[in-house]
Amino acid sequence: MKILEINLISAQGLNPPSSSRRRMQTYAVVSIDSSTKLRSRIDLDGGEDPIWGDKFLFKVTPEFLSGETTSVSVEIFAVGCLRDKLLGTVRLLISNIPLFSQEMRTPSFVAMQIRRPSGRFQGLLNIGAIIHDASDFASLDGVSAICYRDLVGQSICSRRRRDLKKSSSTGKDDRGENILVEIRKICQMVLIPRLLHRRS
Repeated sequence: MKILEINLISAQGLNPPSSSRRRMQTYAVVSIDSSTKLRSRIDLDGGEDPIWGDKFLFKVTPEFLSGETTSVSVEIFAVGCLRDKLLGTVRLLISNIPLFSQEMRTPSFVAMQIRRPSGRFQGLLNIGAIIHDASDFASLDGVSAICYRDLVGQSICSRRRRDLKKSSSTGKDDRGENILVEIRKICQMVLIPRLLHRRS
């Protein structure tokens, strides 16, 4: 197995919804198939030129990477009061970009045109990709896809839990209680599931 890392960097020149009367806030949904979707953070300040800086990790097979029609889909949404508005989509064919150099292991970056729901192109999506060996991410066992922020959050929580067990075994109850409070706070803030339900 391989790990496909997608670096969702930013977008430029998005077309805001005509009904919007406030500064546009946007996020993106990245997927390699209809059942595996991950959502970026919401950009609050960039408006038509958002910056997300999110990384997503997908567990894939060598056959997936070598397929001529294999692609990564990115949907960009504007946050709405009642319903979020689709601004545009990008379909990145894996076969069209040099994913990595075996020796240097450097990511490839591309700027892709964004297709609006009307079919017209407007704006650019800046995105990067690189391939890792699955052995580099042992913590992904049992997980098919995850946002890098969630992966970091899981590592923090696991470390806190180990500290709690160690503290409990030495009888330091007050320190253990403080660690438990920290775990709860971190998990509430960081480990919010970002696998999306299908939109109606």
